[in-house]
Amino acid sequence: MLSTSRNFARKLALRRPLSDSDIVLREYRKSRGGGFAICLDVSGSMKEYVGNATKLQIALGSIARYIDRLRGEDAELSLILFNAEADILWAPYSVAAYGEYMKALLPYVFPAGGTDLAAALKLVAEEDLGGEILIISDGRTADPDAALEHAGRVRGRIHAFTMEDSPVLKRITALRGGAYRILTGYPQ
Repeated sequence: MLSTSRNFARKLALRRPLSDSDIVLREYRKSRGGGFAICLDVSGSMKEYVGNATKLQIALGSIARYIDRLRGEDAELSLILFNAEADILWAPYSVAAYGEYMKALLPYVFPAGGTDLAAALKLVAEEDLGGEILIISDGRTADPDAALEHAGRVRGRIHAFTMEDSPVLKRITALRGGAYRILTGYPQ
């Protein structure tokens, strides 16, 4: 409850009203690990078009299909969004129970800012969201060495699905025993 406490203390010190955005919900859910976590790149470069769709539109469509696939498996899924920072859009929740809500949030995800994959991997490690981690990105990152360092702290396998060849994602997946795929066959 560190973030919630910090937010409350700051608002009280500044004599400002508290709001629901001061409560960080992921602090109230015990992380069990072992599920699935998607780290989605929402940096500015994900606005680039590939054929008739942006990289982000392609990624969001893939996530929606993945949610549909996981529904029958009694799986838990987390979604981490990262650009210059990283944050959890939803903590590990049952896809069977919350899949429709998860998909309903996807159209409201927009790209902006730089790319810090290390921030996403650090968050996955700190929140113990290990299990199967899927990175969906165009393969660019600001600090490849930091990303590799934080990947070493993640519990579980890391897989990468990228739209461009990425030496750093190749190294991360090799380090963590995951699959590396360059996405092809974009809509034209």
